[in-house]
Amino acid sequence: MLQDQRDETITFLANVEMIWKDEYIEWNANEFGGISSILIPSNLLWKPDIAVTTGLSIEYMVPEEQRLLSVQSDGTVRSSTYCLITNRCPLSIQDFPFDEQTCKLHFESMMYPTTLIKLVIGEKMGNLNAAIEDGYFQGNGEWNLVSYDRELYTYDWSDGYQYVSAMYKVKMRRQPIYYICVMVIPTFVTATICLFGLFVPAMNTGERVEKVNMGLATLLSMAVILGIVAGEMPKTETLPLLGYYVLAELLICTIGVFVSMLIMASVIRAELNVLVALTINQKSALDIVRERRLTDLLIEIVDERNRLLMDLDVERHRDQEVNNEIIAEVRERWNRWASDGQTSLPQSASHQSLVSSASAMWAHNSLERRFKRLRFKFVSRLRSFF
Repeated sequence: MLQDQRDETITFLANVEMIWKDEYIEWNANEFGGISSILIPSNLLWKPDIAVTTGLSIEYMVPEEQRLLSVQSDGTVRSSTYCLITNRCPLSIQDFPFDEQTCKLHFESMMYPTTLIKLVIGEKMGNLNAAIEDGYFQGNGEWNLVSYDRELYTYDWSDGYQYVSAMYKVKMRRQPIYYICVMVIPTFVTATICLFGLFVPAMNTGERVEKVNMGLATLLSMAVILGIVAGEMPKTETLPLLGYYVLAELLICTIGVFVSMLIMASVIRAELNVLVALTINQKSALDIVRERRLTDLLIEIVDERNRLLMDLDVERHRDQEVNNEIIAEVRERWNRWASDGQTSLPQSASHQSLVSSASAMWAHNSLERRFKRLRFKFVSRLRSFF
């Protein structure tokens, strides 16, 4: 027995045995040397047109020309055929992987109504459930055969006749150990590690980012597992129990990742606020220091300027007094020389007056140079300060 869950089909390896009586082929065994049964090729006798109406395909193990029929002297004919029957089996997957499924096979005549054929379910396997326990009926690695039931029912067709159908019910139970070990336990462990990892205290921003990356990787693994579940199940409107379980864990991990990202964003914002506050405080302290230094510099420059101006005034007064003395001396000598009848100044007097005037001018220029140096020094210190 093979189950295709995606296509909702089931394949049985079955021995279909049919027995009917044909009064046209009876004989007296005593008249034929005591022969009470013979084997005849199946294509030489009439056979009832019994078909699996719920089947999608039937593959016979023995070709038609090689199949034989067993005929008894009283006209009883027995047909035994091994075949693979692929049958439709709609699944109810609400409880997957802890589900039970019931598949139905319908055997009926396609052309003979109840007035021409009487369909009877054989009593050879009286206790079918006991046969299941004995291993006569077996499932596969995923399914166990739980029970096996059969019944006859009649139905009316559009031609006005009644037809009879033999329905066999096969009840199977899934073995969930594979899905528990491959999907349920790994998903639970992954989600638990994800939640613990997301909310473990972190010391720095890098660790928080790694936790978020771990949560995203967990979400990816959950999505892969959910894809595996979706690939195993038919495309129906019902979501299986395992799908709800994986979706719930996926939602929990998504909420955990989202909360962790919010926490990380708030922590980063708080760290930035602290950094900005420290930067502002440092800038304020630097501004205070700069203001104090600038004030001291301005006071120093103003004092130096005032001192230079005072020196300049003193030098100017001194130069004026020297010039007045020189002019008085020149006038006096001029008058004396004029009274003596001389028309030109002596060379020594002229040279002395020029030297005095040059020395006064040099002193004045020296003060101006000092003032210029003071201004250059002020500008240079201001540039270096800012």
